[in-house]
Parts: sequence; C-alpha cells; structure tokens
Amino acid sequence: MGDAGNTGFTERRKYKRAGMKADVEYKVLRLLPQSIECGRPVLKRRAESVNISLGGMQIVDDAGLPAGQIIQVRFRPKNNEKIINAFARVRWSNYDSQLGKHRIGMEFYYLKNRDINEIKKITEE
Repeated sequence: MGDAGNTGFTERRKYKRAGMKADVEYKVLRLLPQSIECGRPVLKRRAESVNISLGGMQIVDDAGLPAGQIIQVRFRPKNNEKIINAFARVRWSNYDSQLGKHRIGMEFYYLKNRDINEIKKITEE
C-alpha cells in the first residue's frame, strides 16, 4: 500500500476493503468483566453495513457508540446463506449530517475460521 495519488495520504490499512450492504444486528456488551463473561447484552440494535474487510467493518445507525465499546455483530451478506458472527471493538463513531446517521467503524477481534473464509470471498470479488 502506498501513496494514494497526490493527496499526501498514505494508505495504512492491512486488509482489502469491499463495499457491502447487509442488515447487521449487534449487541452492545457491558464492559464489566462479569457481564462480558456471561455475554449479557445491554443493547440490541439493527443497522446497515457500508463496507467490510478481514480487519473490521463500517456500519451506519441512528445511534452512535463510544470508541472502545465491545459489541457482538451478526450479519448475513447479500446472496449468501451463511450468517457471520464476530466480536468487535468500536474504533470510531462520527455523525454524518448528510446521511442523518452515525457512521461506526469497528475492528474485529474474534472471528471463527469459517467466517474469515466468508469475508475473504466478499473482499476478493
């Protein structure tokens, strides 16, 4: 990865990113150790994905999430029968005034091998 044109911007992403529209269900988990261990959700919401890579994904939602928040994500890519499950950490969340929603960037920190393979298929298309 290198210089992205003459903008002075250097691409730092480790993984190839692909546009992907899918309905996403996520559960916000409590940051307290005993709550994470038992996996109790604090909040369950539906959002829409924007893009995905092996490293994470971006979603849009009416609500924002704080950076560092741990979430469990579940989605089925379009034209795919398999549901992908992941645990992720919110890296950033910004309100997009043109869209009227929050853009949320998350980093995957746990994916099963079969889910990794499904994401590879999406990003290699």
